[in-house]
Amino acid sequence: TLRGIPDRLVRVCMKYSERSYAYETSYLIGMKDYGYSEVQIELTEPNPDAETHFNLVWNTILIFVVIFRKLMVFGATSIFAACIDIFLFCIFTAFLFKNVPYPIIVSTFLARSVSATFNYFLSRALVFKSNESRRKSLRQFMALTAVQCSISAFTVHFLEMLIGGGAVRLKVAVDLALFFAAYKIQ
Repeated sequence: TLRGIPDRLVRVCMKYSERSYAYETSYLIGMKDYGYSEVQIELTEPNPDAETHFNLVWNTILIFVVIFRKLMVFGATSIFAACIDIFLFCIFTAFLFKNVPYPIIVSTFLARSVSATFNYFLSRALVFKSNESRRKSLRQFMALTAVQCSISAFTVHFLEMLIGGGAVRLKVAVDLALFFAAYKIQ
């Protein structure tokens, strides 16, 4: 593969630590943020007897790690935040808001506001490495969290009323479904 790299992007290219085919995959994914474009050129037919250094199994695994790394780290940060969320939800519903109207809804919003704060800072630093202003990305993240939290709170509340008991199990199931939508949106 032939690459023409402008001088201004050479330092950016050096930040990718992978090697061989995994480097190329990481590089191509990362360069889209810099307006990198692909130009088709005509090539002559490669030599069919030429040796390749591509190891089908090993290089494929490395390429998939590069492709799914953000999803894996997003998953880990989300699991951490979800543990905080579920833990606080359990405490709030069992003790603090047991006797208030709509304890599931109140507990969901309070637990999520704490866990979302952790999730925002972890996701921003480890997953998305956003260049946007912190204020703008925080507003967008909190808006998404508010929508997601509302869907979670009211769905769990109504499911609990409909089928009874097990608010924590219902919350885990509903929030797991919302996880994939949140990743896609972010």
